[in-house]
Amino acid sequence: MMPAIPNSLFITKQMKEYIEGKVIIDFTFSDLDKGKYNVFNISEEKTAPFKGRKIVKADSNFIITENGWLCEFGYSDGTLRYFESNEYCDINHTNSAISGGVALQFVLNDGSRLRLDLSGWSNRLDIRTVDPPDIAYPFRNKFPLEVNDKNDFTFENYKRWLSDHGKTTILEAMVLAKGATDIRTSMMNYILWQSKIHPKRKVNTLTDDEIRTIYDNTVTLVDEYITENRSCFYTDIFGIRKGEDDETLTLFTSRNLNKPCPKCGTSLEYVSGGGTKLYFCPTCQPK
Repeated sequence: MMPAIPNSLFITKQMKEYIEGKVIIDFTFSDLDKGKYNVFNISEEKTAPFKGRKIVKADSNFIITENGWLCEFGYSDGTLRYFESNEYCDINHTNSAISGGVALQFVLNDGSRLRLDLSGWSNRLDIRTVDPPDIAYPFRNKFPLEVNDKNDFTFENYKRWLSDHGKTTILEAMVLAKGATDIRTSMMNYILWQSKIHPKRKVNTLTDDEIRTIYDNTVTLVDEYITENRSCFYTDIFGIRKGEDDETLTLFTSRNLNKPCPKCGTSLEYVSGGGTKLYFCPTCQPK
């Protein structure tokens, strides 16, 4: 899995500070455990194009080099680690009887290293070329709109996306498997509560004012995380657990089912949708 917004925003900030602009001296890999099936197709042939190349872009889920090679990864919390020296530091990982794990290490020109442990079916690795390499997200077809990029997540682009998904529920149009963004579902539940929109409202039933309200609330919340006026629990690239419990991510989750809505006091409920549970207030968010 990939860290989603807001967690990914904090990791991206560190990746840009400590990784972006450095040269990859070596790109190594080794087994973490021996499973029945190995889902990570890694080889010397695939890592060779990265060696001796400058990292021109990096975020919580990818590295792109100056020659247009992309390493995109999805991982478990705490398994992406940065070490400022060559001293080896072990990383906790989960051994799997099903799939073999792999440890990737980017050795950088200042003596530092970036290590990534991948283990299990929920983790992923994709290595390929992108053209041109200076485009911010030429490869993320899963997330058509980058909500942390104000040039991409404009109201016009947002409305255009929704207009093409009129028969979809608003939550599914924004997140989940075919959604426009990589916002966490619990955060999107919160945004819809702020906007007084039921999570199963069909996009084609929303008024322009309702669409504007959802958009504005999304932009405001994301900006609060980017500027660090709001935080959440996450593990940074030094392996340090940071942040705090934030209602944006916890209010509309299973732990508050049947508890009173902070606005009106009605018991919070859930409906099933998109393969998950969507939490909401039936009074504040009538269908």
